[in-house]
Amino acid sequence: MPFKSEKQRRYMHANLPDIAKRWERDYKQGGRVKRLTRTVPPKRGPNPQGLNVPYKQVKTVKLEK
Repeated sequence: MPFKSEKQRRYMHANLPDIAKRWERDYKQGGRVKRLTRTVPPKRGPNPQGLNVPYKQVKTVKLEK
């Protein structure tokens, strides 16, 4: 239960009823609540910066002196 004491629970219901009702609903099983995110996570991360070429395609170049 999120309330530290019965006195705090009574105070919350008297002065902040919306929050108190939400706490009672969310924590009725006891302990912490694992909330699911409301947004869809991206399938992959951001595109890499710089040269995005496979290593096999890179050719060595000899410099002329």
